[in-house]
Amino acid sequence: MIYSVGYLYSSQELLSYIKTNAITVDDFLSQIMSYSMFHSTDSSKLLRLCQDMRWIEINESGEIILSNTGNIINSLSSEIEKLRYQLKSLILYFQPPWARIALHGRTELLKTISEPILQCFEEAKVTESYDEEVLSWWDELARQQRRIAQDDRISIGRVGERLSYNFEYGRTGRIPKWLSVESNSYGFDILSIQSKENEGNLRIEVKASKMDISESQLYFTRNEYEKASVNTTNYIFHLWSISETVKNRLLIVPFDEMHNHFPSDCGNGEWQLVKIPFSVFNWDSAVSFA
Repeated sequence: MIYSVGYLYSSQELLSYIKTNAITVDDFLSQIMSYSMFHSTDSSKLLRLCQDMRWIEINESGEIILSNTGNIINSLSSEIEKLRYQLKSLILYFQPPWARIALHGRTELLKTISEPILQCFEEAKVTESYDEEVLSWWDELARQQRRIAQDDRISIGRVGERLSYNFEYGRTGRIPKWLSVESNSYGFDILSIQSKENEGNLRIEVKASKMDISESQLYFTRNEYEKASVNTTNYIFHLWSISETVKNRLLIVPFDEMHNHFPSDCGNGEWQLVKIPFSVFNWDSAVSFA
């Protein structure tokens, strides 16, 4: 991953050059041309950066040509605009851990990054100004990270639901109904049965996390709560810890135990979403699976 102002400026020069000049990969990598054009950067790394970011393409003749994205960068009117576009593209492509901090604000992100990365932000003039263009840049970065976080939660949730589906099938010998796939209106994810001897309904809400138990948390909505409250005797939670250090660990939590952590309405206010740490439950009774 390259976060270097020098490489970003050099890539701009390359994109501008190939807009009006034919150049092959071999010519670009030759010592004479690469030094005369981009003496401050490694030409092979610069080429790889532009390829990885899909700012350029290489045709069957070995000629370097502009991609659609490369044309967009060339069309921007200033180096600063180009830097902002490139920097956001780099962050979206590589998804460094610090990128998620954009959800918590500019200062919070900037104080976590290294000096070379910070220099990229400074050169792009996005570290201090409150100009509309700068605020829009940060807002879009935050929106990107929010979408990615949401996609991750959905993906992890599906993994947990699959584990619960398989667990219930193995426990009861009866194929459960995976209701969350069909609709999000049920207020729970899996409909199973009490046991092989008791075919009464068992409603299961699945929560999963890839983080360590000490850092994991579940979210429960008002809608889920109201639908669960209709009949709490046959409603349970499957909490799955599927972190790298703890593979597929399941804790079954009855509704009443979970209910101890729900908030209460106050005055004219109504709660809509509650966040509950995994760590408040006793994981000694959890079951582990290979």
